[in-house]
Amino acid sequence: LQKGDLDRAEPGESTLPTKFYSPFFTPLSQLGDFGIGVGLYFSSLRAVAFITLIAGCINLPNMFYYASDEYSRGQPGVNFLLKGSAICTEQVWVPCPTCTVDEFDTARSRIAGATTVTPDGELQTLVFALKNTCDGAKFQVGIVNMASLGFILLAIAALSLYQRRKQIIFDEQEQTAQDYSIEISNPPADSTEPEEWKEFFESRFSGHLTCCTVTIDN
Repeated sequence: LQKGDLDRAEPGESTLPTKFYSPFFTPLSQLGDFGIGVGLYFSSLRAVAFITLIAGCINLPNMFYYASDEYSRGQPGVNFLLKGSAICTEQVWVPCPTCTVDEFDTARSRIAGATTVTPDGELQTLVFALKNTCDGAKFQVGIVNMASLGFILLAIAALSLYQRRKQIIFDEQEQTAQDYSIEISNPPADSTEPEEWKEFFESRFSGHLTCCTVTIDN
């Protein structure tokens, strides 16, 4: 072991002193002791947190714009945690003769009607819809959105390379049965006895064969 490396104790270990892995001070590089998948999970989790942090910083200009008086007069009445989002509090009722109630099924409060009398004495229903007046389609908003999207796409590609590199590192730190296993992909058709393979390997390579499995492709 190198300095700073941790060695996971075997189940039932009682001869050597042991202690729990610290949830706060265990190096990320040592989480591969619990399996490559566990190490990759936590390393990817840290990478994704970093990616989202940078993406959030890229979107700060949009957040400042949405929270400003220029967009929605400072978003009065909006929860503090939602300040800086695209919520618009500036709305006005406008005529909408083609609107139907079904189109506002999830927001019935945004549609209303008023009944008037035509010059011919007939009743007529005028439909009004609540329209947002905030200008959220500015060029600078689109540029920031495209920049954050481009960064995320590049970061995902880099994350894939990062995971492959971490997989190799975790695999080299731990010794598993896979490191001492071989697979014969083109054996003779009549070689189906494990004992025959055991005798072949031990006599040919002067070693010890611990386990041999023959899988027949039917």
